[in-house]
Amino acid sequence: MEEEIFKDLANKYNKASAQIILRWHIDEVNIIILGSTNKEHIKDNANIFDFSLTSDELDKIAKLNKNKRHYTPNPKLSASYVHYQINLDGQG
Repeated sequence: MEEEIFKDLANKYNKASAQIILRWHIDEVNIIILGSTNKEHIKDNANIFDFSLTSDELDKIAKLNKNKRHYTPNPKLSASYVHYQINLDGQG
C-alpha cells in the first residue's frame, strides 16, 4: 500500500490506498475475500464503486507484480468464512 502509484491514485480519487487496491482487483475480475470485522473498514471496503480506474492506471498497477503472496490459504480460516456474518446496523 506504500507504493507511490497507490498514494497518487488515492489523492486523485479521494480514497484510501486500500480502496484503490480493492478497485483494481474488482476491475481485473479477481476474487477478493475481505476479513475485516471493523464496521468502518467494512463500509470503506464497500465504497469503491463510485469511481473507475483508467486502463493506463490499471496497467501501471499491474506492472508492480513482485510475485509475492499477500494471503496464504489456511483451511481452518477458509472454513470459517462459510459462517461469517456482516452486521452493519451496529446491533450485535
